[in-house]
Amino acid sequence: MKPTDSGEDFRRPTNAASALANREQLSALCDGAIERDALRFLLKSLADDPALAAAWSRYQLIGASLRRDEQLLVDRDFSERVRAAIDLESLAHPAEVRGS
Repeated sequence: MKPTDSGEDFRRPTNAASALANREQLSALCDGAIERDALRFLLKSLADDPALAAAWSRYQLIGASLRRDEQLLVDRDFSERVRAAIDLESLAHPAEVRGS
């Protein structure tokens, strides 16, 4: 294929097509059916793409739910969000936090 008159090159995948391919690779990883080269590319993509990393977390949560795993699954920044919420609470109600 060649670029169209509008300048678009249909040989390169669009962001949507790339995102779909990455999600399919995530699914293959969950199933243990991913090729070595695809795995290396996917791991780099996971490190560079927060949306893809979030999708991986959701896939893991779905899998754990289906397996009825009893372990608690939380985001990497969960403790930071809890700390920030506690800090905001202490600023909003300083007397209650000190026990007064």
